[in-house]
Amino acid sequence: MTHQLSAAAVLTLLSGVALAGISQSSVPFPGGYGQAAAFSLTTGSATAGGDLATMMGVPQDFEEAAFAPNASTARSASYGGGGIANSVSATFGFGYVTVAASNQSPDAAYFPGAFANGGWKDTFTVSHPSLNGQGGFLVFRVRGKGSMHTTGLTGSAIVYALPYKDNVVLAQNMYFDRGDSDLVGTTDQYARWGLASFGGIDSRNFDGVTTMSAPFTFGVSFSLGVYALAGTGQRSSGGVGGNGSATMQSQLNWDGLVGVFTQNGPVSGATIVTGSGTDWGPSAAPCPADLNGDGLVEDADFSLFAGAYNILDCADPAMPAGCPADLTGDGFVDDADFVLFVGAYNELLCP
Repeated sequence: MTHQLSAAAVLTLLSGVALAGISQSSVPFPGGYGQAAAFSLTTGSATAGGDLATMMGVPQDFEEAAFAPNASTARSASYGGGGIANSVSATFGFGYVTVAASNQSPDAAYFPGAFANGGWKDTFTVSHPSLNGQGGFLVFRVRGKGSMHTTGLTGSAIVYALPYKDNVVLAQNMYFDRGDSDLVGTTDQYARWGLASFGGIDSRNFDGVTTMSAPFTFGVSFSLGVYALAGTGQRSSGGVGGNGSATMQSQLNWDGLVGVFTQNGPVSGATIVTGSGTDWGPSAAPCPADLNGDGLVEDADFSLFAGAYNILDCADPAMPAGCPADLTGDGFVDDADFVLFVGAYNELLCP
């Protein structure tokens, strides 16, 4: 008997497995990927959705993995030496990216840092009985939430997100609105929140929504992905003799479809079919560890998780319906799920 694996099944097998040089353009979709990297020094800049293993130089510690729809992966990396200490841990899922990172380094160091990079992609077909073959816009929102702290002359933290259609970054158009995210000199659509210190102690809390817009042709399938780059590093390098530090935690998640539009405004009567079968209308799994659905990851969720962890097998009749504590989607509530849950529990990040 011959068995063939679907793309989703292949991604499930790849989840938790280190791959070689993946990026948003090379991961099968629907699905996504996540990377974590720690650097003693960096020699270039990075782009959300690219390959973190090569964009910023050679990392001292690096992890990456792909994941299937409705699944997730957790990646982490760290480095210590020469007065530098940094680390990053991140969870990537179908509709969200959460990151916690820190970096401490001498001002004279050469741009060390710890960063996470990745996101998700699905296929969309938007049809309309009288508009097929004509142009339209799929308008959607992403939400960034978190906190940043920097000290000294060189501390730096950032969260940056980019949308891609058919593997190309979306250019700004009439329906793009950056909301309260930082102004950046670019013609691309983006969401960005950053912080840097110049000799003092600085903090920033952020919680904002950015509206993005993908142009498409009615009746023609296209891929749409959202990817985030987040972490901590060093804004400058010099021989002052002091130290800089930064910490941050963030969550970026899909915040729902605004609707289907043409240049003349909103369109009613359109149908949207996705390759994964996901309904992207509401926010997509932004807080999977919120097991009781009250908007917080707290002790009540921990009790629910512990009960499921003791049962283990999602097929066990004693397991709560839907097995919500199976955060990796592998049919079991085990140590891999515990790692993801603890990360969310420590961050308390829910929209």
